[in-house]
Amino acid sequence: PPRAVRGQPFEVADTVTNTGGAVPVQQARWNDLIYLSRDEYLDTRSDRFLGSLRRDGGLGAGESYDVVREFSVPTDMPTEAYYVFVVTDPARYDLKGDVFEGDNEGNNARGSDVPLIIDLPPPTDIQVTSIELPAEAGAGEEITIRWTVENTSADVVASGRWSDSVFLSPDGTWDIGDRPIGR
Repeated sequence: PPRAVRGQPFEVADTVTNTGGAVPVQQARWNDLIYLSRDEYLDTRSDRFLGSLRRDGGLGAGESYDVVREFSVPTDMPTEAYYVFVVTDPARYDLKGDVFEGDNEGNNARGSDVPLIIDLPPPTDIQVTSIELPAEAGAGEEITIRWTVENTSADVVASGRWSDSVFLSPDGTWDIGDRPIGR
């Protein structure tokens, strides 16, 4: 997509084509890696790795496969433009990948034609507005805790992914020393 929101999912769609000979049976496994890069040049040591996909089964001469995967924009990514790179059968430990390609090892990476713009999510104000606890509980007993979360923002819809966590606190104020009991 042309834009994505920090911390939220976006899809990467790519096609890998074998422009050489058939992949030998004993080399029928490799990985596709996905990166975000601030420029049009992939540097696997400094660009942001998003994930990988294991490919099994080989690929005949002239054949291709299409992949659509969902990734989440890392929450610590600066709001800038990033090229999305897909690298198939990467050369990780030497100058060759898992599949022998002769002199064609250098064409296994491709960046997006236009950069992906990463935006900040709109500001919202989600709050825990009520908590229901059991009247009593003994040590080691399983308990049920219910809570309500509300978006108190005037006109902004809180969307996407987040998680709620439950802590035990001896003083009624959360701090880093409180004990987590669930998420």
